[in-house]
Amino acid sequence: MKYIFSILRCYSLTELMSLIIFKLSKRKRYVYYKKENTKWAYISYLPEVFFRQHDDNYLNTHQNKRESLVMGQVFANNGFNFVVESFDTVSVDNRRYDIILGLEPNFCNVAKKNLDALKIYYATGAYYKHQNLMVKVRTDYFNTKHSCHVPYYRTVIENDAADLADFIFQIGSKYTLDTYPNRIRPKISLIDQSSNLYKKISIEQKLKTYRRNEFLWLGGGGSLLKGLDLVLDYFCQHRELILHVLGNINQEVNDYYSKNLVQCDNIFFHGFVDLNTDTFIHLAERVTFGIFPSASEGAPGAMIASMKCGIIPISSKYAAFDDIDKLGFMLNNLTIDEIEASVQWATQLKLAKISDMIMENYRYASKWSLENFAVQFETLLRMKIDTYTREYRDTKK
Repeated sequence: MKYIFSILRCYSLTELMSLIIFKLSKRKRYVYYKKENTKWAYISYLPEVFFRQHDDNYLNTHQNKRESLVMGQVFANNGFNFVVESFDTVSVDNRRYDIILGLEPNFCNVAKKNLDALKIYYATGAYYKHQNLMVKVRTDYFNTKHSCHVPYYRTVIENDAADLADFIFQIGSKYTLDTYPNRIRPKISLIDQSSNLYKKISIEQKLKTYRRNEFLWLGGGGSLLKGLDLVLDYFCQHRELILHVLGNINQEVNDYYSKNLVQCDNIFFHGFVDLNTDTFIHLAERVTFGIFPSASEGAPGAMIASMKCGIIPISSKYAAFDDIDKLGFMLNNLTIDEIEASVQWATQLKLAKISDMIMENYRYASKWSLENFAVQFETLLRMKIDTYTREYRDTKK
């Protein structure tokens, strides 16, 4: 009953009916149309969010929800009708589009049918060949070390999205670019993602309450790709340190550690925690360092949310943002020895330096906002439309 009332608060009757129809439809799509608009854009991404624009509980689950709405608004503001369809859709309609934007595999399908369209690949992670290699390397390491049989999670289907694209909008950092072949890098423009952390922390309170021996691992699916095993294997041997683990863990990994960490009373598993709750904020006030030994991504949302709470990042190269060396510690490799080196660095920092770094991360992280994402996305889109119109279209006729 409580769930039903929460739905009724979020949706008008018309919106609720539209969402139900969307859920029941075989083809999951959202169409924006104004008669005076003559141009059409196709967005291969997240259509459901357009039917749930006022459902904060849904929108808060990931920053990409509100970013999807921004994309649609930018196209509408620039005189486009648009279709949003799920990135994993397999069928292609017969409409001719002026712009194709989004994720594979659907981006590739629609792009191949609209060869004259401006094609912008919206890349949210590392180059797929890098990611697939890292999934294999990290999973094989864990299975060999712990005699387990965890399958390969978070692999990406082989695709030619980066080659098909005229331009690439890349979520990430300069380190994300390094995962791409040299021939593709000139196409790439970096864009700062937003954050799904909207609840404000009292940084003054944190400076009074932080505990320098408390660490955080925050992540979602792909536990091994994100280095959770390295962190757990290290902290279970160092009972003087406290580790908080937030996020859902792959079942096989969870099964292994639930049996083998029984005696480790310094490691706390919190499961999924909504970032916009007092539970997370109170925890973030205590934690001093966040460990993100991911083998992929690029300034992931988990690290951004942590930094917005003044948590000092310890990050792999692949997850790092451009200024990691100034604001935290960059892991040179994905090994327990390197985790050890980072913890030694963290525990040797003087209190005054820790306070300074807490403030510096808190301030720096403000750049990851929905407002900045909207400005960057629209600026880049207009720039690429202009470039394509002047330089590319004539060569393709």
